[in-house]
Amino acid sequence: MLSQPFPTFTDTRYDSSGIISSSEPLCACENVYYPLVPNGSGLVTLYSLDLNNPETAPHSVSVFGDSGTVYASPSALYLASTNSNNWLWWDVANGERATPAATTLVHRFGLGANPDYQGTGEVPGWVLNRFSLGELNDSLRIATSEPAWITGSVPANRLLTLQLSDAKLIEQGRLEGLGKPGESIFAVRFAGERGYVVTFEQTDPLYVLDLSDPTQPTVQGQLEVPGFSTYLHPLDQDLLLAVGRDPAQGAVKLSLFDLSDPANPQEVSSLTEYAQSYSSAEYEPHAFTYDPHSRVLALPLTAWSYSAPDIWGGDQLTDGLQLYDIDPVNGISRRGFIDHSDFYRDPVQNLWYQPQSVERSLFAADADSSFLYSISGRGLMVNNLDALELPDATSSLPAEEIYWISPLLDTPIGL
Repeated sequence: MLSQPFPTFTDTRYDSSGIISSSEPLCACENVYYPLVPNGSGLVTLYSLDLNNPETAPHSVSVFGDSGTVYASPSALYLASTNSNNWLWWDVANGERATPAATTLVHRFGLGANPDYQGTGEVPGWVLNRFSLGELNDSLRIATSEPAWITGSVPANRLLTLQLSDAKLIEQGRLEGLGKPGESIFAVRFAGERGYVVTFEQTDPLYVLDLSDPTQPTVQGQLEVPGFSTYLHPLDQDLLLAVGRDPAQGAVKLSLFDLSDPANPQEVSSLTEYAQSYSSAEYEPHAFTYDPHSRVLALPLTAWSYSAPDIWGGDQLTDGLQLYDIDPVNGISRRGFIDHSDFYRDPVQNLWYQPQSVERSLFAADADSSFLYSISGRGLMVNNLDALELPDATSSLPAEEIYWISPLLDTPIGL
């Protein structure tokens, strides 16, 4: 018999009387749920803390299953957990090999002072990331893909809408067949009654979805352009900014789409960076920073180049923050570059440290000026938006001295 049926947590409080610690069960038994469709042996727990009265005990609710992708609306939190660790590769009853299936279990929790478990549903396919889910009027929209090695032929991409009913997320509508044969979902974004899906194999089809009727989601328009997008950012109802790649050049690509006619979307501007460049914003949305007031985009950019003139200065590696002006009429244009490369150079030994790209940036302003803070693995920099050439302040951060390459020898060392 187990002395502790559930894990515990320790609450430590500091006050004038000293330090008080207490251990409590992770969740009360009456707040633990087991879904009808099992998906792993873990325990996922959602806590709520009263920030107005932080000394009160937290409220918790748990559900058995594996962790997964989290998406939250103002009123609900969804946990999308794939069955990737629970494929039945062998049918024990029949003694033969079973065909794996790609499915996602979706749990819904109500938010508020006392969050509660509300229901679960299962959908075919796997989600790409948290942008694959979106909620409007209590209807959940979710985009999923099944890889070719699961379907046995080509990837299968779809969008489904789900509605909570009697502790179950019931399918309302479905849109099958997104993308051409062989294409998989690379980016998703929901904005009001619209949805945007990018699929890719050779070109980048952008699909504009009409989700005004959750029982009948439809493709409203589509556009094919070279390359592919991995992050979509709505600027307003009719403009969509995309970050992705140009595979032909191995470079970062920006695209600006005009969606004023959703049946006929247009790429009104695009910009491809130098070959062999990449941005952490391609896979980490928090690295993407856009100021809607100045219409300036700050994007981490790392590039290897010997010949690019102005920005890169002929060095082998350049790492920093590229700024762009985003104009609905004039399109995308480079505004300037905040260079973090000096944080990675060792001029004494003529070596480079292992590069770590800019991870976060922040716009800030006072009564007279606007500033941009940028932080990478080795340094923090503050620049005036009207005078980017010289930083207003820099600070090196402690980091391990792992050398990466010698520009003179052109050989990797110290790894």
